[in-house]
Amino acid sequence: MGGVGKVCGDCHLIYQVKVQQKYHWKSFDDIKVTDPISKNELKWADYMWTMEGSFAGALTDLQEGQLDKANQNYQAFSVQFKALPNGCYQCHTTPRNYFVDSESIALVDQLGSALSATPPDAAAIGSLSGAIGNEICLKCHLVHLQAQSAKDTWEANADLLK
Repeated sequence: MGGVGKVCGDCHLIYQVKVQQKYHWKSFDDIKVTDPISKNELKWADYMWTMEGSFAGALTDLQEGQLDKANQNYQAFSVQFKALPNGCYQCHTTPRNYFVDSESIALVDQLGSALSATPPDAAAIGSLSGAIGNEICLKCHLVHLQAQSAKDTWEANADLLK
């Protein structure tokens, strides 16, 4: 059995990840999400950039003393974040509730409360925005960005990788 196992293992070592990503991972280009702000249907990457723009916009506006604009950008980010499962569930047929769960939503809501305080507490906002980035965004990106990047590379270089 050792010889047979070695044949299987050698092939799996080379091809298993590629096969899983090709046949079991949907391409992010196929995922479409309706932006609750613009009402436009966006590709996943465009939706993520739009949401990131709202998040960063809130923080930038706050630094510039534009509190009304900061709160408007936060409101957009909050609504966009809460619509994320509409994209997630296009691949995750068994709902994955972590990172878009009630704890994550509570963290986003805490940021809104900190932004609307008079005056806004910069330290709390910095801490909360860092937590959102590290505890929500980063943890999804650690799994999905590399997989999609590898898949894109394999597709772009299909002739070379036969």
